[in-house]
Amino acid sequence: MESLPNAMILVLLFVLRLGVPLLVTGAIAYGLKQLDAKWQAEAETGAQAEPAAEPSTQPTGAAADSRL
Repeated sequence: MESLPNAMILVLLFVLRLGVPLLVTGAIAYGLKQLDAKWQAEAETGAQAEPAAEPSTQPTGAAADSRL
């Protein structure tokens, strides 16, 4: 009779050893998926709200030398 509780404890510990890391990994994956969806929504909103900016012009060599 003593072997049944020992076997149940062994099975429980085995399930915990596998289950807890799987649950943690699943929670992290779910959180990253939600974060990615948020970032994609922000990127789409930002791309529509802001027009493309003009590239800034670099000063010419003569203008850069005059500041020295």
